[in-house]
Amino acid sequence: MSVDWEAVHGHLCRGGVVAHPTETVYGFAAPVSEEGVGALRALKGRQPDRPFLVLVPDNRRGREWLDELVWTPAARILARRFWPGPVTLILSGPRDRIPPGVRNADGGVAVRVSPHPVAGELLARWDGPLLSTSANRSGDPPAVMAQTVKDSFQGAIDEGSLLVVDGGALEQSPPSTLVDCTGDRPRIVREGAVSMRTLMRELEEIHER
Repeated sequence: MSVDWEAVHGHLCRGGVVAHPTETVYGFAAPVSEEGVGALRALKGRQPDRPFLVLVPDNRRGREWLDELVWTPAARILARRFWPGPVTLILSGPRDRIPPGVRNADGGVAVRVSPHPVAGELLARWDGPLLSTSANRSGDPPAVMAQTVKDSFQGAIDEGSLLVVDGGALEQSPPSTLVDCTGDRPRIVREGAVSMRTLMRELEEIHER
Protein backbone atom coordinates (compact mmCIF):
# COMPACT_ATOMS: atom_id res chain seq x y z
CA MET A 1 0.00 0.00 0.00
CA SER A 2 1.12 3.56 -0.72
CA VAL A 3 0.49 6.32 1.82
CA ASP A 4 1.15 10.03 1.37
CA TRP A 5 2.54 10.52 4.87
CA GLU A 6 3.22 14.19 4.28
CA ALA A 7 -0.48 14.73 3.58
CA VAL A 8 -1.43 12.68 6.65
CA HIS A 9 0.90 14.68 8.89
CA GLY A 10 -0.39 17.96 7.50
CA HIS A 11 -3.99 16.88 8.04
CA LEU A 12 -3.29 16.15 11.72
CA CYS A 13 -1.45 19.46 12.10
CA ARG A 14 -4.58 21.23 10.87
CA GLY A 15 -6.66 19.49 13.53
CA GLY A 16 -8.12 16.82 11.26
CA VAL A 17 -8.95 13.22 12.10
CA VAL A 18 -7.22 10.26 10.40
CA ALA A 19 -8.80 6.82 10.03
CA HIS A 20 -6.22 4.03 9.92
CA PRO A 21 -5.87 0.27 10.44
CA THR A 22 -4.73 -1.22 13.74
CA GLU A 23 -4.11 -4.79 14.86
CA THR A 24 -7.79 -5.09 15.83
CA VAL A 25 -10.08 -2.72 13.86
CA TYR A 26 -9.90 0.59 11.98
CA GLY A 27 -9.39 3.48 14.34
CA PHE A 28 -9.64 7.25 14.37
CA ALA A 29 -6.58 9.27 15.41
CA ALA A 30 -6.42 12.93 16.42
CA PRO A 31 -3.95 15.16 18.29
CA VAL A 32 -3.92 14.88 22.10
CA SER A 33 -5.67 18.20 22.77
CA GLU A 34 -9.07 19.59 23.67
CA GLU A 35 -9.57 20.28 19.96
CA GLY A 36 -8.74 16.67 19.15
CA VAL A 37 -11.23 15.45 21.74
CA GLY A 38 -13.90 17.71 20.26
CA ALA A 39 -13.21 16.53 16.72
CA LEU A 40 -13.53 12.86 17.68
CA ARG A 41 -16.71 13.43 19.69
CA ALA A 42 -18.32 15.33 16.83
CA LEU A 43 -17.37 12.64 14.32
CA LYS A 44 -18.53 9.68 16.41
CA GLY A 45 -21.47 11.29 18.22
CA ARG A 46 -19.89 10.17 21.47
CA GLN A 47 -21.07 11.20 24.93
CA PRO A 48 -18.70 13.42 27.00
CA ASP A 49 -18.51 10.91 29.86
CA ARG A 50 -16.66 8.34 27.71
CA PRO A 51 -12.93 9.11 27.47
CA PHE A 52 -10.66 8.30 24.54
CA LEU A 53 -7.50 6.23 24.78
CA VAL A 54 -4.02 7.34 23.76
CA LEU A 55 -1.84 5.48 21.24
CA VAL A 56 1.84 6.02 21.95
CA PRO A 57 4.76 5.56 19.53
CA ASP A 58 7.36 2.93 20.31
CA ASN A 59 10.23 5.45 20.35
CA ARG A 60 12.00 7.95 22.58
CA ARG A 61 9.24 10.58 22.38
CA GLY A 62 6.67 7.95 23.27
CA ARG A 63 8.67 6.79 26.28
CA GLU A 64 9.11 10.39 27.44
CA TRP A 65 5.35 10.91 27.31
CA LEU A 66 4.67 7.65 29.13
CA ASP A 67 7.17 8.59 31.84
CA GLU A 68 4.79 11.41 32.85
CA LEU A 69 2.24 8.79 33.94
CA VAL A 70 2.22 6.85 37.21
CA TRP A 71 3.63 3.35 36.69
CA THR A 72 2.99 0.62 39.24
CA PRO A 73 5.34 -2.39 39.22
CA ALA A 74 2.53 -4.50 37.72
CA ALA A 75 1.93 -1.97 34.93
CA ARG A 76 5.61 -2.02 33.96
CA ILE A 77 5.65 -5.81 33.82
CA LEU A 78 2.47 -5.96 31.71
CA ALA A 79 3.84 -3.34 29.31
CA ARG A 80 7.10 -5.26 28.90
CA ARG A 81 5.17 -8.49 28.36
CA PHE A 82 2.43 -7.33 25.99
CA TRP A 83 3.58 -4.13 24.22
CA PRO A 84 3.49 -3.52 21.36
CA GLY A 85 0.22 -5.42 21.35
CA PRO A 86 -3.54 -5.42 21.96
CA VAL A 87 -3.43 -4.66 25.69
CA THR A 88 -4.55 -1.24 26.91
CA LEU A 89 -3.35 -0.12 30.34
CA ILE A 90 -5.14 2.48 32.47
CA LEU A 91 -2.58 4.56 34.38
CA SER A 92 -2.87 7.61 36.59
CA GLY A 93 -1.76 10.80 34.86
CA PRO A 94 -1.05 14.46 35.62
CA ARG A 95 -4.17 16.58 35.16
CA ASP A 96 -2.21 19.54 33.80
CA ARG A 97 -0.84 17.45 30.92
CA ILE A 98 -3.90 15.42 30.00
CA PRO A 99 -6.86 17.25 28.39
CA PRO A 100 -10.45 16.67 29.54
CA GLY A 101 -12.04 13.83 27.63
CA VAL A 102 -8.97 11.61 28.00
CA ARG A 103 -9.02 10.97 31.76
CA ASN A 104 -11.76 8.78 33.24
CA ALA A 105 -13.76 9.73 36.34
CA ASP A 106 -10.93 8.52 38.59
CA GLY A 107 -8.22 10.38 36.67
CA GLY A 108 -6.94 7.33 34.79
CA VAL A 109 -5.61 7.46 31.23
CA ALA A 110 -5.90 4.48 28.86
CA VAL A 111 -2.70 3.96 26.84
CA ARG A 112 -1.47 1.41 24.30
CA VAL A 113 1.41 0.77 21.91
CA SER A 114 0.13 -0.73 18.65
CA PRO A 115 2.11 -3.38 16.75
CA HIS A 116 0.37 -2.61 13.44
CA PRO A 117 2.90 -1.24 10.93
CA VAL A 118 0.60 1.51 9.62
CA ALA A 119 -0.37 2.69 13.10
CA GLY A 120 3.28 2.54 14.11
CA GLU A 121 4.38 4.58 11.09
CA LEU A 122 1.63 7.14 11.72
CA LEU A 123 2.75 7.63 15.32
CA ALA A 124 6.44 7.68 14.42
CA ARG A 125 5.93 10.37 11.79
CA TRP A 126 3.76 12.39 14.16
CA ASP A 127 6.52 11.80 16.72
CA GLY A 128 4.20 11.77 19.69
CA PRO A 129 1.01 10.27 21.09
CA LEU A 130 -2.37 10.47 19.38
CA LEU A 131 -5.91 10.14 20.67
CA SER A 132 -7.53 6.94 19.45
CA THR A 133 -10.96 5.37 19.20
CA SER A 134 -12.67 2.89 16.90
CA ALA A 135 -13.62 4.29 13.48
CA ASN A 136 -17.39 3.96 13.76
CA ARG A 137 -20.33 5.94 15.08
CA SER A 138 -21.12 5.25 18.73
CA GLY A 139 -23.28 2.14 18.92
CA ASP A 140 -22.33 0.82 15.46
CA PRO A 141 -20.11 -2.25 14.89
CA PRO A 142 -16.37 -1.53 14.52
CA ALA A 143 -15.03 -1.32 10.97
CA VAL A 144 -12.59 -3.88 9.57
CA MET A 145 -12.50 -2.36 6.07
CA ALA A 146 -11.57 1.15 4.99
CA GLN A 147 -14.55 1.22 2.63
CA THR A 148 -16.89 0.80 5.60
CA VAL A 149 -15.38 3.92 7.17
CA LYS A 150 -15.70 5.82 3.88
CA ASP A 151 -19.34 4.80 3.46
CA SER A 152 -20.21 5.83 7.03
CA PHE A 153 -18.32 9.14 7.04
CA GLN A 154 -18.44 10.33 3.43
CA GLY A 155 -19.69 13.74 4.54
CA ALA A 156 -16.67 14.29 6.80
CA ILE A 157 -14.34 13.16 4.01
CA ASP A 158 -15.98 15.54 1.52
CA GLU A 159 -15.70 18.51 3.88
CA GLY A 160 -12.04 17.72 4.57
CA SER A 161 -12.23 16.93 8.29
CA LEU A 162 -11.50 13.19 7.86
CA LEU A 163 -8.71 11.47 5.93
CA VAL A 164 -8.78 7.67 5.49
CA VAL A 165 -5.61 5.57 5.20
CA ASP A 166 -6.68 2.40 3.39
CA GLY A 167 -4.88 -0.60 4.82
CA GLY A 168 -7.14 -3.16 3.19
CA ALA A 169 -9.42 -5.63 4.93
CA LEU A 170 -8.46 -6.63 8.47
CA GLU A 171 -8.99 -10.05 10.00
CA GLN A 172 -11.85 -10.20 12.46
CA SER A 173 -10.30 -9.65 15.88
CA PRO A 174 -11.53 -8.80 19.38
CA PRO A 175 -10.77 -5.35 20.80
CA SER A 176 -7.74 -4.81 23.00
CA THR A 177 -7.83 -6.19 26.53
CA LEU A 178 -8.24 -3.39 29.08
CA VAL A 179 -6.41 -3.52 32.42
CA ASP A 180 -6.76 -0.88 35.17
CA CYS A 181 -3.35 -0.37 36.79
CA THR A 182 -4.20 2.69 38.89
CA GLY A 183 -4.59 0.76 42.14
CA ASP A 184 -2.35 -1.49 44.21
CA ARG A 185 -3.47 -4.54 42.24
CA PRO A 186 -4.24 -4.54 38.50
CA ARG A 187 -7.86 -5.20 37.53
CA ILE A 188 -9.09 -6.60 34.22
CA VAL A 189 -11.83 -4.27 32.98
CA ARG A 190 -12.50 -5.89 29.59
CA GLU A 191 -11.36 -9.15 28.10
CA GLY A 192 -10.30 -8.82 24.48
CA ALA A 193 -7.60 -10.03 22.12
CA VAL A 194 -5.46 -11.25 25.04
CA SER A 195 -7.53 -13.78 26.94
CA MET A 196 -8.53 -13.57 30.57
CA ARG A 197 -6.59 -16.79 31.20
CA THR A 198 -3.37 -15.34 29.79
CA LEU A 199 -3.78 -12.12 31.77
CA MET A 200 -4.62 -13.98 34.97
CA ARG A 201 -1.56 -16.19 34.60
CA GLU A 202 0.65 -13.13 34.14
CA LEU A 203 -1.00 -11.27 37.02
CA GLU A 204 -0.63 -14.27 39.33
CA GLU A 205 3.10 -14.33 38.56
CA ILE A 206 3.25 -10.62 39.40
CA HIS A 207 1.51 -11.15 42.75
CA GLU A 208 3.94 -13.94 43.62
CA ARG A 209 7.01 -11.72 43.06
